[in-house]
Amino acid sequence: MFCWDIEELGPFWNHVLQYWKMSIERPEKALFLKYKDLKQDIVTQLKRIADFLGVPFSEEEKQGLIEEISKLCSFQSPKNLEVNYS
Repeated sequence: MFCWDIEELGPFWNHVLQYWKMSIERPEKALFLKYKDLKQDIVTQLKRIADFLGVPFSEEEKQGLIEEISKLCSFQSPKNLEVNYS
């Protein structure tokens, strides 16, 4: 059903478009993230997420902490966990 754009709550792309429009009209209420942007520049996107949540990074935290968070959130991090090799 998803392939035909049929969902229980209506067409999928209409929902995406509504959230995108809301993120432009009321950026304090809706943050629109794109996977492509996360893959291209996760550090900038993490800063956007923190700002949106009202907990921006301090200047001290920006020095290396954001990069560490991005490493922990990467797809490589779970692959390298010991639990996956037992």
